[in-house]
Amino acid sequence: MRRIGAPVLITFSSLVLPLAMAAWSVPLIIDRLGVVRFGTLTLVWGVFGYFSLFDFGIGRALTKRVAECESGSPQAAVAVRVGLLLLLGLGVIAGLMIAASYPLLRDSGLAKGSEGSPEFYRSIIWLALGMPLLLLGTGLRGVLEGLGRFSPPALARIILGITTFALPVPLLDIWPTLDVLVVGLVAGRALTLATQGWSCRKLLEMALRAQGTGAEVREILGFGGWMMVSNLVSPLMVYVDRFVIAASSVASQLAYYTTPFELVTRLLVLPASVTTVLFPLMVQAQGTDRHQTAGRMMVRGMLATLLVLLPVVIAGTVFASDFLGWWLSPEFAALAVAPTVLLCWGVLLNSLAQFPFSYLLSMGRAKQIAILHLVELPVYFINLPWFLETWGIVGAAIAWVARVAFDFLALSALSAIMRFSGVRKRDE
Repeated sequence: MRRIGAPVLITFSSLVLPLAMAAWSVPLIIDRLGVVRFGTLTLVWGVFGYFSLFDFGIGRALTKRVAECESGSPQAAVAVRVGLLLLLGLGVIAGLMIAASYPLLRDSGLAKGSEGSPEFYRSIIWLALGMPLLLLGTGLRGVLEGLGRFSPPALARIILGITTFALPVPLLDIWPTLDVLVVGLVAGRALTLATQGWSCRKLLEMALRAQGTGAEVREILGFGGWMMVSNLVSPLMVYVDRFVIAASSVASQLAYYTTPFELVTRLLVLPASVTTVLFPLMVQAQGTDRHQTAGRMMVRGMLATLLVLLPVVIAGTVFASDFLGWWLSPEFAALAVAPTVLLCWGVLLNSLAQFPFSYLLSMGRAKQIAILHLVELPVYFINLPWFLETWGIVGAAIAWVARVAFDFLALSALSAIMRFSGVRKRDE
């Protein structure tokens, strides 16, 4: 585990710094831009975030393929060429879809407060132009992580944090318009694309000369397609509860659930940092005992995360009422403390689940993970209203914790089966 200390710290810092920037800048942006136009800006942020899920899992597939190949090998170059061309095509399609949706978005009322239609139109066009940059950046990050180079993607995340949250503050003092902020976002994507591309320029030069193959396309899309299913289903399971609460008899208590949820789920940046580094190392595990080698990485990562997060979760359990009372109000704390405590333990389980998830992906089991998530979604969605009607927002928290507990146990069981089958085949 000593090998991954520095990369984990770099990745963790790059995930935390944008959150700190947002905490500082969002009130200032609202003050300068106005509530209505800020709402439109959050839509732009959401589009950039959500469309990154529509890479068909190619970014993670590139990490896996590059890690499997020797650095600078012709096989890696072919995978990079095929993956980046697919992402470029998807980015162009996404951009055309956004541009074509302008009349619908304009008529929906989102253009109100944007100093008329021209400003909103320019924002949408710039957003559409940024889509290819967004998806290509996702691909280059996957390539670099497959090569074991974590500093350039970390720098890219910091640059994006600056252009997303910090840059709007001075820009709005000079040009208080929404479209200028979108230009800044796109410029940030272009800059990160350049920095990441420069960091793997030798492999990109080889990719330009390589010839793509149908087998490589099938390999990347086969793994990436199932990966995208999980990428789409997982956010639904994260956010569907708030929509169900909003449509229930306890809709007035939604804030007592979503506020602690948004707070405690920030802890997930830690396992995300560790698994980002561990995944390509698991893929690179070679030899007849590769299941065991990658499995040991998984177990050690889980134990390290447990040692760090368990004290935090215990402190959250003990001091949740006092903290919420100090941060918000005693009245708010009285209703939010029970969901907060439950969600703390759910986040711990969800954090640990990231490790068997990454292990299974490293073994090429994206299909099994996707099927598991497709089973979880309807079961969770069907049972959530009953939990709400029985226990209110506490029931929603119980349902969420039950879901992530099942996810953790199922992924762990699948991983154990993989490790056992690998040992049995080796012994035979």
